[in-house]
Amino acid sequence: MSEDVDDAIAALYQSELDSFIGERKALAARLKKAGDKAGAERVSALSKPTPSAWATNRASVTARHAFVSMLRSGVTLRSAMQKALRGETGIEVTALQREQREAIEGVVAEAQRLLDEAKAPATHVVMGRVRTNLTAIGMTGRWGDAKAACLSKDLPPLDIGALASLLDEHVTDDTSGPKASSVSEGVSAHAATQHDVSKEVEAKSRLRKQRIDALLAEVAEAARTHEMGEKRLVDVSAAANAAEVTSTALSARAEIAEAEATRLESLATSARDGARRTRREADASATDRDNKKREREKAQQEATRQKTHWLALRDKLERAQQDE
Repeated sequence: MSEDVDDAIAALYQSELDSFIGERKALAARLKKAGDKAGAERVSALSKPTPSAWATNRASVTARHAFVSMLRSGVTLRSAMQKALRGETGIEVTALQREQREAIEGVVAEAQRLLDEAKAPATHVVMGRVRTNLTAIGMTGRWGDAKAACLSKDLPPLDIGALASLLDEHVTDDTSGPKASSVSEGVSAHAATQHDVSKEVEAKSRLRKQRIDALLAEVAEAARTHEMGEKRLVDVSAAANAAEVTSTALSARAEIAEAEATRLESLATSARDGARRTRREADASATDRDNKKREREKAQQEATRQKTHWLALRDKLERAQQDE
């Protein structure tokens, strides 16, 4: 039954973020109905994941290939650091760190896609927490105190102390001299030898500590560089967002101006067409006026001619009457 509950919990952490509470209640109810009171209590005690923890859980499954590549790069990097601590040369730790960051970014991109798809916050802070989760998982191969892909809260950053402890778990003196137990066993019979071996172990311990300190300093410097890059990204992103807002506003103003110009151009075209029509009407009216004027002049001439003829006839009549 415990294995079934584990599988059900794993499926619960792959559910949609907004439906987690409802799914959790439903699962607890099913377990309680089935008589698994302990399992029901265990499920009821589960916390809803933060958006960044939820995205980390989901991305480890939906981007399985990228996630496995990230884990493999972590194993390779951890092994390289351990070899460097043992004094082996030719270990390209910095290059392997870069490869791991690139692998992590592949999973981060999937996490952001999932958050966007779920309409959950995918701010710079949230994505930074996702990146911190994946870095810790990639370096340690563990999900903190949680089972794989079942984070409820974000993992703490992997600080220098935690990294030193992680590397120290696997760094031994097997190839560099007797173990402490061997020295202890020879104390009674070979005190002088024990003294020499103790000095050798102490010297090797100091050397190992120096190597750890040097490696941790390199890691710390890389972390500082990464942090500066993140801050720079925030500044550049803010500037880009501001520029985009300005560009959008100017584009809107340009569209309004273009629409107004089109409107005015249309009015100007209509006005020009109206002016041409009016000009044609004015020209036609002027022609008609000239024609009427000529007709009037002809009429005046005809009236004058007729008047002259009438006067001549009247004079002629008067003279004829006088002759009688």
